[in-house]
Amino acid sequence: MAVITRVHGVAKVAVGDQDWFVGLPLQLVQVTFPSDMTTKLGPDSAFSAAIQALESVGTIVAIGPFITGGTKCTVVFEGDGVAVAAAMDAALDGAGTVDAIDLATATTLLVDLADNLSA
Repeated sequence: MAVITRVHGVAKVAVGDQDWFVGLPLQLVQVTFPSDMTTKLGPDSAFSAAIQALESVGTIVAIGPFITGGTKCTVVFEGDGVAVAAAMDAALDGAGTVDAIDLATATTLLVDLADNLSA
């Protein structure tokens, strides 16, 4: 039976007496939106368009809660942090205006677990 654990952001899969390592390191990017996104959560909403844009760059593993009046959230994804954060900015720029939110003005910031993610 296979057992999966995370080791430094890479999945370690024990298959029999062998260890396999799959996946990429996990990175955290804090996305700052131009306005409150808590009311923009429908299937054709600005947040959905933002997530689709971000997923075009890397595999999203988790999305944290909205903070700072609904304008920020942290996205955990697989990939090379600096390169993917820059690509995420570009992807949001390309998403345009959706649901009266200009996603081109959203910004991304590479963060880590030592940072205060609630501010």
